[in-house]
Amino acid sequence: MNASKYRLQVATDNAFATVVRDTTVIDTAATLVSSLTSNTDYYWRVRSENFGGASAYSTARLFTTGTQTGVEAIAGALPEQFELFQNYPNPFNPSTVIRYNIPAKSHVNITIFDMLGREVATLVDEVQAASSYRVDWNARGMSSGMYFYRILARSQDGSGSFSATKKLILMR
Repeated sequence: MNASKYRLQVATDNAFATVVRDTTVIDTAATLVSSLTSNTDYYWRVRSENFGGASAYSTARLFTTGTQTGVEAIAGALPEQFELFQNYPNPFNPSTVIRYNIPAKSHVNITIFDMLGREVATLVDEVQAASSYRVDWNARGMSSGMYFYRILARSQDGSGSFSATKKLILMR
C-alpha cells in the first residue's frame, strides 16, 4: 500500500477505549502538541491510509513517560551550530543534566535508550527557538547501567538537521 498519510493513536489502555491523542500526519514523524502525563503508561498504534482506504492498525505498543524536570533556555549569544554536550555529572545518581545548542528554530527530540536500544524516556519532543538549552533527567526507578541519549533536530526553515548520540552511566 502506498501510504499518503498515517493515523497515530495514543491511549491509556491497549484496547484503545480511552484515546488521548488521535492524529493524522502526512510525514512519517508526528509531534504531540500537548504533553502527556509524566510517569504514565500509554499505548500507541498506527495505520496507513491512501485514496483506496486504510490498513489495519499496527499491534499496540506500550511506552511509559518519564519525569521531565523542565527544559531551560540558557541566556547568552545564539549558538552557531548544533551541539550535544556530555551529560554531567557522569556517572550520576539519580539525576543528570544534558546541555545542547540549537542554532535555528528546530523540532528537537531527545530520547534515552537502554543498552538493548529500547526507548526508556523522551525528555524533549517540541519545536524550540535558536538558543542553548539544558534538560534534567531524573532516572529514579531505572536500573544501574549504561544508557544512551540521542538528539534529533530538524530546522524549521529547512537549513539543516542534526543527530548525535552520547552515553551516560547510572550508578546506584
